[in-house]
Amino acid sequence: MGGSAYVIYGTVDESVLKPMPAQKTLFDRILGRQRFKGPKETSHGNMKIIDLPLGRLDDLKYSFMKYLKNHLVPISEASKNVLEYLALDVMHIYFRGQKRAQDEATEWYIQLTFSGCAGMAETSASLAAHWVRLWYLKNRSELQKEIFSVSGFFPIETEDDDELEAFLPLPQGGYARYHEDPQEMYINDEEVSFHFEIDDSFLEAHADGGVELLNQIESEYLSVMADGRCRCQLCT
Repeated sequence: MGGSAYVIYGTVDESVLKPMPAQKTLFDRILGRQRFKGPKETSHGNMKIIDLPLGRLDDLKYSFMKYLKNHLVPISEASKNVLEYLALDVMHIYFRGQKRAQDEATEWYIQLTFSGCAGMAETSASLAAHWVRLWYLKNRSELQKEIFSVSGFFPIETEDDDELEAFLPLPQGGYARYHEDPQEMYINDEEVSFHFEIDDSFLEAHADGGVELLNQIESEYLSVMADGRCRCQLCT
């Protein structure tokens, strides 16, 4: 499927597990009916997924984009490219629970996902997930008060000790994602290895599939990024 995601685990109020009256449409009024919205269960092998209505959680998109516009100032050319990617409606929010056995407790979470656009924007998706993590950790108290609690979701307060990914802005536009170990990839049916990866949408614009560009990035920036520190606009 591709893409990247950031997951926030928590607990839910029992009220969100009950069907609630849906807003009536014109046809509902004409037909004199009342529809309801509530949890929808699907099975995936031995895993049961429970999807809950988003309600106010849909406001997370607006809050995140507002944060980016306020903090990417002045916006760099690299970051501008990522905002253009986000403008394609690639961000999706899921309010879910999952469990593997009938008597197992349900694990509830909010999943903020970013599409890889059929493999053409995987690096931009990774950076967007990196940014949404930074936004959430800096604003979780405000988000809890204004969005989560009124939606019946209560994040579990845990130490965020995951290792941050590292990104590098490129003068050509967009970002490169740095890996401590070289990553194997196939370009024009040839196996190559680089410490950096960039969106395929940039690579396909080059006759050689972007090999020369990746070699140039490797030569110029490998020593710079060897400390593993992120150079994206929100981290610098």
